[in-house]
Amino acid sequence: MKNTEIGQQRRLPFGPEALEPFTRELFDREEEKAARILWSILETQSPRKSDWSQVFSAGASDGTNYRAIDRALPKLDPKVALMRLFDPEVPFVLVDPTEIERPQAKNTSYVGRLSDGKTLGFWTIVFAQPYRGRAVPFNFGTYSEATISQEATSRNLGWRELVWEVRELVCDIPLVFDREFSAQRWLETMDEANLNYVIRLNTKSGVKLKDAEGEEIPLLGLGKGEKRHIRGAYYRGEVEVNVAGVWREGYREPLWVMGTLAPEELLETYDERMKLEQSFKDTKSLLNLDKVMNKERNQLEMTLALVLLAYGLGLSIGEEARDEAYRGGGEKIPSERSDEKGGLVVPLL
Repeated sequence: MKNTEIGQQRRLPFGPEALEPFTRELFDREEEKAARILWSILETQSPRKSDWSQVFSAGASDGTNYRAIDRALPKLDPKVALMRLFDPEVPFVLVDPTEIERPQAKNTSYVGRLSDGKTLGFWTIVFAQPYRGRAVPFNFGTYSEATISQEATSRNLGWRELVWEVRELVCDIPLVFDREFSAQRWLETMDEANLNYVIRLNTKSGVKLKDAEGEEIPLLGLGKGEKRHIRGAYYRGEVEVNVAGVWREGYREPLWVMGTLAPEELLETYDERMKLEQSFKDTKSLLNLDKVMNKERNQLEMTLALVLLAYGLGLSIGEEARDEAYRGGGEKIPSERSDEKGGLVVPLL
């Protein structure tokens, strides 16, 4: 079946060639094919190759396109390309875990039970950088109940490898987490890697903080409108952290944050994350990650890298291209520039 009709119903106001200046910077080969694949992801808003093949090349059949995509994918390294989006000048990095349901994937090796203990699926941890009110992904990892049990240690080797991989990029830039990561094993791994971090305390889990003498530090007694700073506390009596709390007007409970930064910096940094929270949620819904159908974990991670990369580049040119189209002008593609430290600085709009 030819996809001419689908091509005539194009959603995007730009074609694959608009992405080529970026893919030439991000990929070491097959740059034109990479641009077409990324454009196909944006055009179909889908993580499935069968959907990409409907728009990959307007003059070819779906089957021909599918085979062309299959031949190109092994020659690409989309995760390396994704990491090249990182801007080393960002003030902080958002880290966000997302549950991806795969209820029908009973025989898929990387799928396990999610947090409810019933639903099948996996977790993806997305690392993103802030830019003009947006959250732009630049790295990720995947894990599940099944993969953790396969990786031999309670510390989760996959998480440790991911932390060290990110460490090479972010250096001293703080990672900002929500309370899903308020767990001792995450903190110990980040301390091993000498990473800076800010994490919202999960006070509902009965977490305990102790001082240097081993005495418990109560987190009660904070009144509305009040702040509290604690230096040198020990999370569960083991991991040294600084802590800050505030109970703001209009909120039902105080916000407690811990991390390696000075107490007065913890809340300020976490507040910046909260400003991007809705944007980050919108990002994840736009990616349609719940539609992934890969059977093998390596194929899954290649697909996720391509989808996250497509979204990042789509932000770079999509809004400006649409603005130009609405004004009746031609497509104006922002120029790319290479950062001195090796990363591609994407001019988001």
